[in-house]
Amino acid sequence: MVAKISRQRKGLAEIVKESKLLTAEQLETALEIKRKSNRELSEILIEQGMITEEDLATMMSLHLNLPLIDLKRHKVQPDALQLIPEEVARKYNVVPLDIIGDSLVMVMTDPQDIEAFEEIASKAKMRIKPAMGLPNQIRQAIDINYRASVEIAKQISKIAPPTIDNKVEATLLTESIATTPVVRIVDLLIHQAVKDRASDVHLEPQKDRLRIRYRIDGILHDLSSLPLDVQSTLISRIKVLAEMDISERRRPQDGQFSFYVDGKEVDIRAATFNTIYGEMAVLRLLDKSLSFLTLSLARQPPFTPRSTS
Repeated sequence: MVAKISRQRKGLAEIVKESKLLTAEQLETALEIKRKSNRELSEILIEQGMITEEDLATMMSLHLNLPLIDLKRHKVQPDALQLIPEEVARKYNVVPLDIIGDSLVMVMTDPQDIEAFEEIASKAKMRIKPAMGLPNQIRQAIDINYRASVEIAKQISKIAPPTIDNKVEATLLTESIATTPVVRIVDLLIHQAVKDRASDVHLEPQKDRLRIRYRIDGILHDLSSLPLDVQSTLISRIKVLAEMDISERRRPQDGQFSFYVDGKEVDIRAATFNTIYGEMAVLRLLDKSLSFLTLSLARQPPFTPRSTS
């Protein structure tokens, strides 16, 4: 079922004209470029500097009487994300935000796109509640939230629940670890972090789950929630890479290792410390290709993760 837009559908040119954000001459110039290039009017207006993404989204939200969602301040809920495939989200530049009652809240760049509404409703099999969003923020939210989670879930299903910690640790130290699911999961987490330009990866045990978060532009974003029974296995893998003592779980430790992503070497500083729900790990990613100065990590003070409270 598709929620109705509260106002009659109008073309963007008519909405811009009514908003009086542009002069008649500016609008005619943009329309002339559109006629010659057959491109979207919104793209032309932004490219020509006639209007900003923020002003355009605000204008549309007022016209359509829809909320304007700042995706930097709202968390995309995993249960909503599962309803819409990544290819559909990218096709229409939309992101499912949350499920409220019997409605799926969809943040969209064009809530008047009937084709998008129909396909999204078909996939979600529930009522769609539209909201406006900034195009760049939506694209970033898609990149952050649609990631290697499916592959990670597959690898998690292959990990047998540990019965004796020592046996798990012994396995981690063998050559065969290179082909085990836990290695694949850690690889996926680091690859995705580099792709998203994250500065840190947090593995935080909670009461009933292992929360994975990335710090991007200073803000922590949830990547996924993993079963808590994989926590000790993942932390042990990180300790092996960083040459830490895997038998020590109570005192903080730090170490370092290098990782190659698409041919680029990334230095990773790892730190672990104990919490009330078990060990937490933080990985700090340092892309060598972006550094002008190389400092010996051994000479730097021990890395202490920020509090995540």
